Amino acid sequence: MKRLLDCTASDFRTMNKEELLASIAGSEGRVLACESIGYIQPMLGNVTNAEFTAAMGADILLLNMFDVQKPVIQGLPKCEPMEVVAKLKALTGRPIGINLEPLYQPLEQEEGDLWAMTDGRKATLENARRAADMGVNFILLTGNPGVGVTNEAIVRTLKEYKAELGDRLILAAGKMHASGILTEGAEHIITTADIDAFAQAGADMVIFSGGKTLCGPQDSGLILGKREWIDLCRRFGSPNHGVCRGCKTSREAMVGLYSALRQYVELDHEENRHRLLERIGRIAVRLEQLEQVRLETVHHGPVGQDYPRLFIHLANPAQAQAVHRAMRARHTYIGLEGAAVYVSPLNLTDGEADTVAAQLTETICESM
Repeated sequence: MKRLLDCTASDFRTMNKEELLASIAGSEGRVLACESIGYIQPMLGNVTNAEFTAAMGADILLLNMFDVQKPVIQGLPKCEPMEVVAKLKALTGRPIGINLEPLYQPLEQEEGDLWAMTDGRKATLENARRAADMGVNFILLTGNPGVGVTNEAIVRTLKEYKAELGDRLILAAGKMHASGILTEGAEHIITTADIDAFAQAGADMVIFSGGKTLCGPQDSGLILGKREWIDLCRRFGSPNHGVCRGCKTSREAMVGLYSALRQYVELDHEENRHRLLERIGRIAVRLEQLEQVRLETVHHGPVGQDYPRLFIHLANPAQAQAVHRAMRARHTYIGLEGAAVYVSPLNLTDGEADTVAAQLTETICESM
């Protein structure tokens, strides 16, 4: 099977689900998917947003807010509703997926809301079958802001789709925000229990970065899943990758990843969370003495990871940018978000936390 990176539009026309998955696995993590919204005004006038993202390098196209009952892609030449996906494939030469949203507890939405739900976006079996008949390659079960999609509803729908359409469509699932369900916000966006449930419901693989929360080497990662897909990843890996492989790692990184993973599995996560909060506290005690500074502890990482961060809200974005630049000049790297800078304690020791506190105090005073 050809790697997706080597495929042309004619290759995609004849691929079934298994062949497309194999071509993605064979590309060793270098496939780029891009989401676009079709029913809004295109960025390039009479050129669809999907064509624009394909021209910018997207290998797979994901259509958000695509109504399978009343399909609209602004900029697409006129065609019959059931031919919209085929027409877009002809123009882009890319595999195409859509988002469908399993509604467990629909939330009240204001009239005219951009994200307002329509019948053709709901994750019903009828809509999924219609999507498959239209030529969609995969369905992502997810939730737009404020719609009311729970992980439980995603799991239930994933099981139903797997039983009825698993041989026709690639199925994916997950959320990058709470979708209006407050109990699934912050660190609860996705839990280990949710991952287990997704796997039991039919998800094929789960992919993790070796860095970030695992605290391993940044040039490493993990692919966990069914043996058939892991075997495909291994078949196309070193030393069988051929020329021009875009990304490599080292034996040292693999040893580091193994050590980081073993440490993470053995970690007492509740105790570790308290330790991270204590490090934030060491920094906050120093900064509380400053005027015109507001401190806030946010109990999750940028995409919902289960660790705290300390946000230091300053007078305006310009001051925050100045503090951020000054700290970089000291070779101390902190985050920047609007009129605030923030510190993650994830990779700090107690001594380093004290150093960061001292540097921040001095830098903020100089910026006033």
